[in-house]
Amino acid sequence: MSSGPDLYRHAKIGDFTQTPPTFHNPYIDDPLLRRTLRRLVSQKHLDRVSKDLSQFGDRIVAEINHLGRRCELNQPRLEQHDAWGRRVDELIVCPEWNRLKEICAEEGLIAIGYDDNIDSVTRRVHQVHFFSYPLICI
Repeated sequence: MSSGPDLYRHAKIGDFTQTPPTFHNPYIDDPLLRRTLRRLVSQKHLDRVSKDLSQFGDRIVAEINHLGRRCELNQPRLEQHDAWGRRVDELIVCPEWNRLKEICAEEGLIAIGYDDNIDSVTRRVHQVHFFSYPLICI
């Protein structure tokens, strides 16, 4: 029996391919998340925020997931000097990084956490947004 790198070089039968993961709306498809929200938030408030959470989940699947993958392929880089040796210290990011920053602002992912005037229901909804957002961008 062979060992080492030769053992894993080729598939013994046919080709080996994996199907890429498919992402679904985390709010709709995560039963634990929904059960937890039902326990922590009254039904009246849950009815009010369900549409927003569902739309955000759809946005994660349709837009944010793709942007996150592009960002992983195009990591930010620091350009410290220009072609003439002058110090510029410029952070170069792909357009997808900027778009994700805009989405964070649109959804209030950061700002809501610093607002002292919001109620506990809004805090829970903010936590669900914040919980769902990075899972897909990995």
